[in-house]
Amino acid sequence: MLKCKDVPEQTDAYLAGELSFLKRLEFKLHTFICGPCRDYVKKLRLITEALPNLKGNKPCCDVDDNYIDDIISKANDEKH
Repeated sequence: MLKCKDVPEQTDAYLAGELSFLKRLEFKLHTFICGPCRDYVKKLRLITEALPNLKGNKPCCDVDDNYIDDIISKANDEKH
């Protein structure tokens, strides 16, 4: 059974469709049962879907180079 600590490590592969059938099933089962992990995957999916739309757009304000890393880090912190 997948554990919460494994979800961040496998989320990118899950979102990219790179997990095997059994790993994907295990991932889906865990995120169905575990609300915090489900929220983490949802937030990361939103971020990864939004990033291509931001390509080439100039931010309206000064954005630190580590902005996205900070968002992902905060999403990880909320999970725990």
